[in-house]
Order: sequence, then structure tokens, then C-alpha cells
Amino acid sequence: MSAPNTSSSLSPDRSRPPAPAAPSRRMFLMALAAGTTSAGCINFGSIMSKMILGDPHVESAFRIRTGVKLSDKNTIIIFASAPVTVMDENGSLTYDVVEQMSRRFGLRKINVVNPNDVSRVMDRKAGSTDPLMLAREFPQSDYLIHIKFSGYGIKEPNSPNLYRGYAAGMAYAWSARGGGEEGGTRHVVQIFEKEFQIEHPKHPVSRDSMSINAFEKQFVDEISKKLGNLFYDHATSEIL
Repeated sequence: MSAPNTSSSLSPDRSRPPAPAAPSRRMFLMALAAGTTSAGCINFGSIMSKMILGDPHVESAFRIRTGVKLSDKNTIIIFASAPVTVMDENGSLTYDVVEQMSRRFGLRKINVVNPNDVSRVMDRKAGSTDPLMLAREFPQSDYLIHIKFSGYGIKEPNSPNLYRGYAAGMAYAWSARGGGEEGGTRHVVQIFEKEFQIEHPKHPVSRDSMSINAFEKQFVDEISKKLGNLFYDHATSEIL
């Protein structure tokens, strides 16, 4: 009896259908984007997108305007001022904002002159906010930032039982040159100016849900974040 003809049988490698190709990164992101259109999926889609692509960064207004990216090679003086009408609302506003901004700059490895040292010099000079005077007092400084408040409040208009913070003013910056190792006369040049208006939160908060001190602390932190973002690159999530 002759042996069975096996010439037409399939080899082991050809006996199975080919495995489906792994989905590409692009296809996955397209599917993810489509999924986020459904209610309740937006936060999940945002989180997954950050895990895959990272949190994109935005150039600061200061960098866009001046071409300077502040870094650990720079030393900054930050100071703030406000009219009596603002200080009557919050007597420690300027100090607290400078303190918080300095902390945020430090987290980004940007050197900041000790705010207490700057305050002492300003007090000794009768509250002067002259940038040239400060630049001469601190010859190691490269840039000076002045936050000048014009308005501030934490109560919703016509609703004394609701909190919503409001702050407005101008942010200025100067470049300081000369003196020290550079030699020559110390001088400053204004290189940045931007108006700011900050409201927080989007919807008023009932005073029954939070003490006024807790709300004010939260609002000052928000002011410091928004003002800091004017001067250093930041993640898009920090804009929200």
C-alpha cells in the first residue's frame, strides 16, 4: 500500500492565520480621542493622553516677549505693591504673594533674592519700589519683577454670603546690568509689562462651606500661580 501523498498538506507555519498586527500608537490615540466624546470619559481621556504624550508645556508671556527663559543661571528680585484700598482688604497680600511666587520660582530652580531682605531694604527706603535702587542694593540680581496691584476682593458683589476672589493690576520686569563683575554703572531697563485680572473660582463658594481665612489662603495661592506662570514655562494643566 503506497504512502499517503503529503505534498499538498500545509506546513505548521502556514496552517494558522497570521496574527493581527498590534495597533499603532496613532490608532490608539485616535480611538482614545473618539472615546472622550462620550459623557464621563473626558477626564479619563485627558489622563491617558498625559500618560502617553506627557503634559505639554506653554512658553511664558515673559519668554515670548523677551526671548529669555529664566533658569538657575539667573537671580531674580520679586517685590509687590498695592494701594491703601487693597491693603485694607488684605493687609498681608503683597507679602504673601511675593512669598508664594518665590517658592514657586525656587521649585523651578530659579534663584530668588530672599523676600525678607528685599522688604527690609524697601522699608529702610520709606517703602520705595524703585527698581534701580533695588538693583544697586542687590548687585547679584539679573532681573526684577514688580507686581503692582490695583484691585482686590474676595466677596461676590451683592452677595455677602458668597466668596469669589478678584485681583487686578500690572506685572512689570526689568533687566539689571552693570556693577559687580561686569563693571560700570549699575542700570536697569524695563523689558516686560502685562496687565492681569484674576478671578477664582469660576463659581462662587458659600461661606458656610469654607472659612474666610481658608478661602483667602486658597485665593492667594491661585494669584501666585497665575502670576508665576507669566514668567516661567508651565504645563497646560496649570492654566486651568
